[in-house]
Amino acid sequence: MRYGEWKMRDEYEPGDLWKERHMKYEDWKEREDAQAIQDAHNPVVRPSHYTQYKIEPITFIMENDLPFWMGNVIKYVMRAGSKNGVEDLRKAARYIEMEINRLEGKEVL
Repeated sequence: MRYGEWKMRDEYEPGDLWKERHMKYEDWKEREDAQAIQDAHNPVVRPSHYTQYKIEPITFIMENDLPFWMGNVIKYVMRAGSKNGVEDLRKAARYIEMEINRLEGKEVL
């Protein structure tokens, strides 16, 4: 075969790189599904105080490219009812207070 010529999918011999990378999709998908199931029960990867919502806070924060302070406010408010209650609301309030101070030209911390 010369440069620029293409083989049909079923023309590849066993051991061909294309087959090794593309024909084993089922194997790859099976591994990915198994990992997803394992991750779903991993409290580090998917803590229950975040997964109770349709959209996890980290997904919302990253998809919207939110600044650090705002991401923390969202995170703490969303988990307040399921993790540390009043403590989480105080943490959220602290981040809001620090941002107000920054905007007003005051000492942030």
